[in-house]
Amino acid sequence: MLQLVINRQRLFGVLFLFIASIALAVSQERSFASPGESANSRKADPRLTPHSQTDSRKAQACVTNRNAPPLGPYHWPADANVTVYFVSNMFTAKQRVTLLDAMKTWTAVSEEVGSGVRFIDAGETERRMTCRGCLTVGRREIYKQDQHHYAFFHLMSQDEGRLLVSAWIDLDFGITNPEALEGFMAHELAHGLGLWDCETCKKKLTLMNAFPGINQNNGLLAPSRCDLEAVRDVYQGERLVVAARFQAASRSDAVRGDSQSALTSTGMDQESLSVFVLSNPDIYGAIWGGIF
Repeated sequence: MLQLVINRQRLFGVLFLFIASIALAVSQERSFASPGESANSRKADPRLTPHSQTDSRKAQACVTNRNAPPLGPYHWPADANVTVYFVSNMFTAKQRVTLLDAMKTWTAVSEEVGSGVRFIDAGETERRMTCRGCLTVGRREIYKQDQHHYAFFHLMSQDEGRLLVSAWIDLDFGITNPEALEGFMAHELAHGLGLWDCETCKKKLTLMNAFPGINQNNGLLAPSRCDLEAVRDVYQGERLVVAARFQAASRSDAVRGDSQSALTSTGMDQESLSVFVLSNPDIYGAIWGGIF
């Protein structure tokens, strides 16, 4: 009888431990879910869904004349080394450093945007340089003569109607604030990379925004994401033009080579195309009709 009681107690003890282990497992499973949701019923963050990602991309899309500048009619050739000359006695040493910073900004992104264009400090000059790949930077009274502008980018010569050979930049004497000077320089350099002014773009969305004053920047000292995308479009198009021209030239050379080989095999003079040396008059007379 005593043994039966002991066995029952053991049985109840085992059952108690089994039930306790189940309860503990259930409580642990619930602890991984936030209050009000089970472990398998969590709702996905709507910000991570494909639809919302698409909406985000649409919101950030670059739209010409809204947050991206239009493209201009000219640009430096792809992979050009543009040597930049500063007119003597126009800029202080500190101002020169600021202008060089703007040049470095565009050079730094040249590989990213595919332009390959690098701006190189060539020192000072007494005159505007007309050499290939040369850019001259100077000052003059602009605002007093034109109440709508503080700086200008001028092309001096170009190839093929779009590729800059040489150019110069004029900055107003009144632009002395370092950040204003850097902003104006970065803006004018962008004209040489194919970007145009964006009068309708919202403020601080593009380097090609208008400037609020003669000694103020437009809110940006470096190109925006949409500015970079626009320059990338310019040079992707330029490289396609170059590739197409190369392919056309290669085909022309191949055709010319085939023609010369064919003429040689028939005995035709390659220079005048008027003299035949007929090794078999009957055959060539039948082909060409014998009339020259």
